[in-house]
Amino acid sequence: MLVKGRIKTNNENAVLSLLVEGAGIAALSDFPVLEEFTAGRLVRLLPDNDVSEAGIFAVYQDQRLQQANIRGFIDFLAARF
Repeated sequence: MLVKGRIKTNNENAVLSLLVEGAGIAALSDFPVLEEFTAGRLVRLLPDNDVSEAGIFAVYQDQRLQQANIRGFIDFLAARF
């Protein structure tokens, strides 16, 4: 779904703040907005629009410099998503 607007950001906290203030609509997964939904500060406008397939991205340094716990987390993300 393509939505045009005057505000563009890739900061989830900024989007959430704008939503709560009534500045517009956004396509977000349930997790970051669950508290706002539960409190009644936000409502779902398009319940049939599933954004869960949008993907997740991990940005990390060169594999030669990675710590084992970082590599494990990246492997977890790759297997899960």
